[in-house]
Amino acid sequence: MAAWCEDMNAFHWIALKEDFHRAQDKAFAPQDASFDAMKLFTVALADFERDGHHLVGSPSPPAVRCGILACYRAEALKCSLSNPVICSEVRRRRTELLGEARRFRAILKEAGAPIPPFLDFFTAWLEANVEEGMESESDSLPEALAFWQRIFPSIVLRGMREEDLLDAFAASLSITAEEGGEGRKSFLPSREEQRQLSPPRCTACGTADSSYLRCTACHLAVYCSADCQRRDWRRKPGGHKGQCARLKSLVLDVTALKEL
Repeated sequence: MAAWCEDMNAFHWIALKEDFHRAQDKAFAPQDASFDAMKLFTVALADFERDGHHLVGSPSPPAVRCGILACYRAEALKCSLSNPVICSEVRRRRTELLGEARRFRAILKEAGAPIPPFLDFFTAWLEANVEEGMESESDSLPEALAFWQRIFPSIVLRGMREEDLLDAFAASLSITAEEGGEGRKSFLPSREEQRQLSPPRCTACGTADSSYLRCTACHLAVYCSADCQRRDWRRKPGGHKGQCARLKSLVLDVTALKEL
């Protein structure tokens, strides 16, 4: 899974979303890619309970780390489903996969991590085609299916074939785009997302905090709290009071650094 995450991260930095998704839907579709597709499918739902322990060196909090890895797992699942052998495997193991998908969602919710849209979609589709004797009212439907039918009532999941899953999910993205605008064309995080994913470390104590403060004069010194900022300003020797003007003079365009 680690190698897959690294590859996806690299692609996300250089590819536009439209180009990435087009390539994603074709990468594992050929029959001769079935072996790799099966490996990817297996990895996508394996050992997700341990995701909070991965990326331990990252300054991001555990919930954010879980969310990042969950997105990569969802991408792996989506990629593998373009292969006919994987579609047959899913058809054979629907009940077992429903249990795994529900457990994965529960772990993410408990960790406070966001659930990737494709995982929600895949779980809802499994619930629609595995559960017996369900009522038509959304109140009595399983959680993921109830949510999906409330948001996308025009996409009927019950009776949908495995081979049609990717097209149906693409249709849901089109509906979302029409209702909410085009959105960003790349995978690069917004400023607010960058604050959450990779907050800089406090100049004074080394803590990484997404609600960090910056020195309003030089915009280079970062602090996790006003307390740390005051301590570092007065610190002797080497406090920020004696360095602030020098740091500011080294910055060619201060405004470009404000609130990265």
